[in-house]
Amino acid sequence: MTEPTTLDRRRVRCSFERAAPGYDDAAFLAREIGNRMAERLDLLRAVPRMALDLGSGTGEGARMLRRRYPDCTVVELDAAHAMLVRSQRAQSWWQRSLARVRGV
Repeated sequence: MTEPTTLDRRRVRCSFERAAPGYDDAAFLAREIGNRMAERLDLLRAVPRMALDLGSGTGEGARMLRRRYPDCTVVELDAAHAMLVRSQRAQSWWQRSLARVRGV
């Protein structure tokens, strides 16, 4: 029987920090999972007022949620700050301004 592997959170975070610049080019699996999750949202009737994109990466899922639910406040959270910076840069100036006004 093998011992369970534990992850060094600092090393994982640093790895994602380094990967951030090219992440979107290589994230085909994350994109596929996000697309499948988005399809499942069609089955829900509830319209959220707030959503948390945990492990947001470069924000592709958060952008989808903002398009689908324009009145929803979407909060992005990721351990790698560089990922969140890339997500913020992908937003237009008015989206960033609206987020500041909403306090997010």
